[in-house]
Amino acid sequence: MLRRDFLKIAGGGVASFGLSSLFNAGSSNADVGGALNLFTWQGYDLTKPFESWRKERKIEQTVKYINNQFDVVSILKGPGGDQFDVSSANQAYTHLFQRLGIMAPISVEDVPTLAKMYPFFRNSPIWRWADNDPRYNSVPWTWGAIGINYLSDKVEKPTSWNTLLDPKHKGRVGTYDDAFNNVSIAAIALGFDLTKISHAQLSGPIRDWLLMLKTNLKTISLNIGDQQNLLINKEVDLMCVGITLVSNAAKAAGVETVEFTVPSEGGFGFVDAAFVSATAPNKENAFAFCEALLSGETAAAAANEFLQAVVVPSVVPLLSPATRALYPYEDLDNYLANGLKLAVNFTPEEGQDIVTFAEINALWTEIKAS
Repeated sequence: MLRRDFLKIAGGGVASFGLSSLFNAGSSNADVGGALNLFTWQGYDLTKPFESWRKERKIEQTVKYINNQFDVVSILKGPGGDQFDVSSANQAYTHLFQRLGIMAPISVEDVPTLAKMYPFFRNSPIWRWADNDPRYNSVPWTWGAIGINYLSDKVEKPTSWNTLLDPKHKGRVGTYDDAFNNVSIAAIALGFDLTKISHAQLSGPIRDWLLMLKTNLKTISLNIGDQQNLLINKEVDLMCVGITLVSNAAKAAGVETVEFTVPSEGGFGFVDAAFVSATAPNKENAFAFCEALLSGETAAAAANEFLQAVVVPSVVPLLSPATRALYPYEDLDNYLANGLKLAVNFTPEEGQDIVTFAEINALWTEIKAS
């Protein structure tokens, strides 16, 4: 989900926890230190919240930022791609990236807190290397809902995705340049099942809905940082692919009126996972970074920074009250199974009338060019 996909995060300073006691899980300190090269979303590098963690491990971090999810494949498989240790995958892309050969398998010995995740994350095939294989293709560590960000001093709280199509908002709507998220939004607005989007639905109602959205768009942002700045600068009033962290970052920048809501038709969930590159030159540092994303106060620091959710029960008591209140941790398995639309299926089996990633990308390219 976006993923996540997102993020220039401002403020939310939660780096000073006294974290040294938390850094001994996973790879030993003797194995860790030196370079860690990240190719991830702006914010997911956790440069500020993990400052003490890097100092403790004597890690020198470099970062290149993702603009959209397909950047990951082109960069990691391109010239110089073998320099990166860790990148990011939304739940819709984990098996695609694995098939393309850019992921290294991750065991519980590499990242011990994988064994302590909520059952949904621990057992789902989305993040498993293969059926009956205990290894993982990636480490799910942050998740949340996709909805609408809006300026509460400019527009009423939107109760429907179709608010984005209202002619009175012409030129005051923005979105993020991502086919998966925009097609998913259209599908949910139209009441379609995200796991079974048919060719007729994609080429008919979904295409028509996105064309109507396009007429109201002021711009299509290249990355989440740009999208966030449009709201902070009040250049748009409503933003598709909305997430809670945008509201948090806006408040940190002194703009109190950027709000988040999930429309009445429902939202859909994103789970962002870190994965270790198949060619990672610093695998022990990569495993240590993945462990920090999951465990203890480092995981809580990341969640508090984004106002997003965690995947390990023992982290929940460490969250700030505002972060803790966002999701029903006391009934999380039910919420994940029935509340959020997390499942996706753009890799149909032979004979299934289900659209592919290539087809949704082709449609979104057409919409942008229209």
